[in-house]
Amino acid sequence: MNFGIMPKNDWFIGEQDSDRGRIITRGRIFRGNQRNTTLYPMRVEVQWLYKGAADGMPTEEETAVTDKVMNLLTDRLEDQSIAWLTAVHTGGRQAVFVYYTRSVDDLS
Repeated sequence: MNFGIMPKNDWFIGEQDSDRGRIITRGRIFRGNQRNTTLYPMRVEVQWLYKGAADGMPTEEETAVTDKVMNLLTDRLEDQSIAWLTAVHTGGRQAVFVYYTRSVDDLS
């Protein structure tokens, strides 16, 4: 990864209830001014839908596929300094990946 100020790969995890069921949030921990909003000002959310179990959480198989897609996408974006993943919200039959990028055009 070539961010210069790339954050350490430290994450927090939290859980909350919503009208769609349980939501688990994983977020990257930034120290000081590591998430430089002048370099990566655009917030982009990628929504990944899945069928899920009765509680709205993904099945083991869905989790494996979702993680694989997220890792491939994130590795590419971060390795090329296009964007970085800051949070993942999972539950309610969807996973939402939150990235910050230089511009939306860089993602195409």
